[in-house]
Amino acid sequence: MPKIKLKLMGSMTPWTKTPNIFIDKLMPMLRDTEVRILLILLRSTVGWNRADHPVVLSYSMLMQRSGRSSEAISKALKALEDHGLIHITHGRRRKPRLNPKLGPSESEGLYKTES
Repeated sequence: MPKIKLKLMGSMTPWTKTPNIFIDKLMPMLRDTEVRILLILLRSTVGWNRADHPVVLSYSMLMQRSGRSSEAISKALKALEDHGLIHITHGRRRKPRLNPKLGPSESEGLYKTES
């Protein structure tokens, strides 16, 4: 088995907290673009100490940060909303869906986004 040493960290490297549930439960069930979008949302909320605030991210910003096409991002956002992991507001109020795989305490209000 190879020994792996992570070389990203230096003494001045800033950090963004990542919930264990993301790595332990969500990563295995999500597709690549969905993982990338959730990481961007983590960085844009928790990384800026704004975990309880909705964030507005344009498709062009998501494309630039994720390296994915508009179509892939659109599909990923829909899938994440269907999983109950994000709530997207399009100018009208929609009730957020809970993720039945995680349970109410883990999935309620995990991530919110507005577009």
